[in-house]
Amino acid sequence: MTSQYKQELTRFMSFKDGVTYSNDRVFTTAELLQVTLDHLCRWMHKQAYGDPEPAEDMKPVHRRS
Repeated sequence: MTSQYKQELTRFMSFKDGVTYSNDRVFTTAELLQVTLDHLCRWMHKQAYGDPEPAEDMKPVHRRS
């Protein structure tokens, strides 16, 4: 389970920072504390809609609840 969590965290941080991180990257507490609600919302929109800023009429096609 930890490996799945770590991979998803690495993908999220890569998205947030615009940098490709390797899966063995260790994020500092300071880096993790910089995550905002906006970062998380944009990431979840990207995962569900394929766009970090989806239009009102878009339907989630990549993920579901």
